[in-house]
Amino acid sequence: LVGGAASLLTFRVGNNTVTTPVYAPANMTDVNFSDTLPTGLLIDTAIAPSTTCTHSSGAPLVLTAVDGTTAISLTGAELAAGATCTVSVYVEGMSPGDYLNVSGRVSGFIGGTEHEGNFAADTILVLAPPIISKAFGAVTIFTGGTTTLSFTITTPNPDTALTGVSFTDTLPAGLIIDASSVVVGSCGGGTITATPGSGAVTLSGATLLATASCTFSVTVEGTTVGTMVNNVTVSADVV
Repeated sequence: LVGGAASLLTFRVGNNTVTTPVYAPANMTDVNFSDTLPTGLLIDTAIAPSTTCTHSSGAPLVLTAVDGTTAISLTGAELAAGATCTVSVYVEGMSPGDYLNVSGRVSGFIGGTEHEGNFAADTILVLAPPIISKAFGAVTIFTGGTTTLSFTITTPNPDTALTGVSFTDTLPAGLIIDASSVVVGSCGGGTITATPGSGAVTLSGATLLATASCTFSVTVEGTTVGTMVNNVTVSADVV
């Protein structure tokens, strides 16, 4: 997972009790568990949490997962003997690191007796996103004049490559790609698009090995007078 992106965290809850004369029927009610994400991970509800669990008639089913917090909980589920259900929540990596997430124990009631089950554990590696810098070749140009605009992208992770490195840089009004511009340099086998006369530079599909960097440049023309501020953000996936 690249920092700032979200990954689906899924819990599978099951009732392993079999129907016996002692537990007949072996339906488990008020099935519940809680989970606290480790520091560095947060709940992301841009895609809503979901569950396949259902509730008993005596208690509502409540799935709690508040955006930007770390607490996940389920209460009030009912499971027949041998049945399973899932709870799915997206989590976002806030800072690089290898995170171990251990849930609380799942529990439920059969025939008025509470039964406590196991806990669940899994790990996720959150990587630092790629870093992009850019620079104009000249601080000042005349209207109709040109200068280079260079981009440098670096992946700071020491052991993991990044794929799908991409960005779109929309030039501010008053700057265009010069009519004679060609791309100088390359970036991880990605496609660089900077159409002469247009106002955008894009990179897509690049792959950068661990700690690698790439640099390329285009030529831009100033079409109006003024101070031009140009910002861009790069994104990536994990190999």
